[in-house]
Order: sequence, then structure tokens, then C-alpha cells
Amino acid sequence: MAETFAPVVLHAPVGALIARRDFGVDDPEILRAIALHTTGAPHMDRLAMIVFLADYCESGRHFVGVDEVRSLLFSSLETAMLRALEQTLLYLRQNCRPIDRHTLDAMTAFSRLAEEDSQRLHQG
Repeated sequence: MAETFAPVVLHAPVGALIARRDFGVDDPEILRAIALHTTGAPHMDRLAMIVFLADYCESGRHFVGVDEVRSLLFSSLETAMLRALEQTLLYLRQNCRPIDRHTLDAMTAFSRLAEEDSQRLHQG
């Protein structure tokens, strides 16, 4: 992530490094979840999605759309991720903020997953 154009997200991978160095965390799933909690990524496991969404939806956050994502948490983590990523990208674009490549890749992956799920529902 050192090449990111969005330095505001760098606290996530740095946090993973500190968790390993200072607190002895060596579980790769935990470290990956910490590292991705600001950008997301394709192929996130459940823990990484939970940490991303916990940060996105924490009680101190008040913005248009956060309640929708909070309600989606109870039906589908993947759908909640897709909506959170959509909202994040919309915000970044509307405010001319840099967009990290990982977020774009995550959006593509979760969009594809949603499309595949939709096709399966229509075929079944």
C-alpha cells in the first residue's frame, strides 16, 4: 500500500505492522483484517469483512447511507460490503479525494459476486 494515492488509509497497514511488532499478533487472518479495514480488497474472508464493516458502521459515524449498511449487516456481509464500497467511492469521487486501488478492486470483486448471486437466484 506504500504506493497509494490516499495516504489517509495508511494507518490500516501500519496498524497491522504495529500489531505484529508490538503486540505479538501473528495470525495472518487478523493481520490482514487490520490491514484492509480502510480499503477493502477482493477475496476478503469473513473476519476481514466484519472488521471493515465494524469500522465503517461504528456508532460515532453519522452520514447518509450508514443506516442502510447497518441494516444489511444482519442479512448479508457481502451485500453490506458492496453497499459500503459503493458509498465510499461515491463520496470520494464527489469530493475529489484520492481513491486507493484496493478499494476499486474490492468494488469490482463484490459487484461480480452480487451479479453471480443474482444469476443463481434467477436460474433456481
